[in-house]
Amino acid sequence: MSSSTIGSTTITTLKQGRAADPSPPPCFVAGTRILTARGEVAVEHLRAGEALVLANGQTAPLVWLGHRRIDLLLHPQRERDLPVLIEASAIADGMPRRDLMLSPDHALLLEGHLIPARSLINGVTIRQVGSGTITYYHVELPTHAVVQAEGVPAESLRKTRSRAAFDNGDGPLVLHPEFAQFRRESDGCAPFATAGRIVERVRRRLLARAAITTTSDPAMIIRRRADGAAIIESRSAIPGHITHDPRDCRQLGIKIATLTIDDTIIPLDHTALTEGWHNPEPGGRWTDGAAVIPAALLTDSVEIAVSIAATLAYPIGRSATRVRHRAR
Repeated sequence: MSSSTIGSTTITTLKQGRAADPSPPPCFVAGTRILTARGEVAVEHLRAGEALVLANGQTAPLVWLGHRRIDLLLHPQRERDLPVLIEASAIADGMPRRDLMLSPDHALLLEGHLIPARSLINGVTIRQVGSGTITYYHVELPTHAVVQAEGVPAESLRKTRSRAAFDNGDGPLVLHPEFAQFRRESDGCAPFATAGRIVERVRRRLLARAAITTTSDPAMIIRRRADGAAIIESRSAIPGHITHDPRDCRQLGIKIATLTIDDTIIPLDHTALTEGWHNPEPGGRWTDGAAVIPAALLTDSVEIAVSIAATLAYPIGRSATRVRHRAR
């Protein structure tokens, strides 16, 4: 770990990209309304000592309100801290009452379990959004508990050992904190689940509620690029967003069984096939929706042919994942 001072602020960085606190806390985005004894209050306006109304009807005093402004454009692992937007009524009628935004590892209490927002993403009514800067707020209570945020039962945070992830914390500031929490399994106020039977049951309900329109047509095309390379383009989707199991977060286009250039079969594990390709696996190799065949493999070639081993149910309409054209 090393530290440097910029103005009056000490910045701490760590080797291998790890944050100083092994379990930095999940947070609410500025503007989120938290239920208190005086009514719903935007999180940034909460005052130390005031009573927050818990999901069980009891109250607990606010111990500390941490805040941190994150520049997502400069963040080395942007998606790790990109906020999750849960649209109004995405969970149930009036839950949330209006759009709710929180950090990806902030857990909601659903069916008696704390489930992080990232495990609920469906790409439509629950999705990661944001660009530029975002301000996160950490609500610390005497013990880990469940508060009410926009009408949704969401965890407060257990008392942290370090406040270095926040602009107003004591001690050096961690440059790129992880807004995740890894020990809730042992000392949380409810069982914690990121996958498995409970999460899949919740996701089935949320996916049915979202009524996502999909198509089995990958809309595959192969186009030549100005630099002589070719791109195998198709629709794409993230399995962990469109199925009951949230664990596979790869962006997948089509699974290719064979690639042939002018009657020559190209091994799918060819070292030149890197950009837009996932690792080879039994039965073929997945693209990410825009797989590049380098110009070096296409010298004077006339025909490119692929056979498809598998496709997905691709969201269409407002939830469709668009092909990312790579200009050269």
